[in-house]
Amino acid sequence: MGKLQELPEKIRAAFGLKQGRGYTRAYAEFLLSEASPGLARSRMMARVVSVSQPSTGSKSFVVRPPSRWRGFKAGMYIPVTVEVNGARHCRTYTLSSTPEDYRKTGTVTFTARRLTEGKVSAWLHDEIDVGQWLQVDHAAGNFTLAEVRDSAPLLMLAAGIGITPLYSMICDEAKRQPGRDMVLLYYCQRDSEAPFLEELRALSRQLPGFTFSPIFTQDAPVTLNHGRIRQAQLDALCPDFSRRDVLMCGPAGFMNTARQILLDGGFDEQQLHAESFGLRSGSSSAPLGPAEVVFTRSGTRHTVNEAGTLLELAERAGLKPKHGCRAGICHQCKTTKLSGRVTDLLSGAVTGPDRSEIQLCVSAPYGKVELDL
Repeated sequence: MGKLQELPEKIRAAFGLKQGRGYTRAYAEFLLSEASPGLARSRMMARVVSVSQPSTGSKSFVVRPPSRWRGFKAGMYIPVTVEVNGARHCRTYTLSSTPEDYRKTGTVTFTARRLTEGKVSAWLHDEIDVGQWLQVDHAAGNFTLAEVRDSAPLLMLAAGIGITPLYSMICDEAKRQPGRDMVLLYYCQRDSEAPFLEELRALSRQLPGFTFSPIFTQDAPVTLNHGRIRQAQLDALCPDFSRRDVLMCGPAGFMNTARQILLDGGFDEQQLHAESFGLRSGSSSAPLGPAEVVFTRSGTRHTVNEAGTLLELAERAGLKPKHGCRAGICHQCKTTKLSGRVTDLLSGAVTGPDRSEIQLCVSAPYGKVELDL
């Protein structure tokens, strides 16, 4: 391992180290991290600048990543790694701030809903406060405005914490194209549980092209602005939805219902862009006939007839791909598909044959597939 013959004077002085002694890079990294987590080079540490509660059960964390962090596009997520009871866990959280906020302040915001069985979300809610540090990674994700047609009118459908990427997009468009035609239908159980509700109401008053309809699904009669998503409601609140590009994000059940309503109404599926939390109900991981999966780095190939995600098939083959939630949420199992088609079990769509990034835990083979594993 390489030597660092000299450490910065302040670091040496802080730890009582003598000039001229050789130190390994790992030891230097340890010393820098002890002096300040933000000085670490092997990890990317972000300092917590503020913590707020935009709704019951949700918290927003404003963090300052290091200068080498590459930035993001509205709609992307940030991986966050924490240690809970001695075990390291990585989760991804959508950024709810805008790229312009980051350029101006050097900070980004992610919003996390406390989940009943969520070890990481509960730890963040209970343990993290201003001045502490979180390990992060570069932002990622394809659910951005780059997916839709330039200046196309938009219909946005959100449920629960699925509002976070859409809120970032709306705020971003408010600065870039303040007159853009955007309709947002935001489904949540109660107004107290809806993050950014008042901010969105304010934006609807400020932006001439933005129409906002909050829709509450609990403790209210089924009226136009109450109850779960349905055809008559969509027809009334956005009668021209068929000409719009649609962006939607939320739990799998909501996404399945919304998608079917759109298709039944004659919507072109090519104009539908979605980000889901969890597998679609009724989605099948069974290959259509024999499927051959080639794991190129390990030099193995397998013909499969039984159902299974690519993650499960890799594990059956004796491989141990990195993974986390097994439900398409944490993105830890993202892998390069070198060739072939796969079925996306979140959306039901079949990918093209070209090289692309896929999530093993929510993808099933569709014929022959080559993976960089």
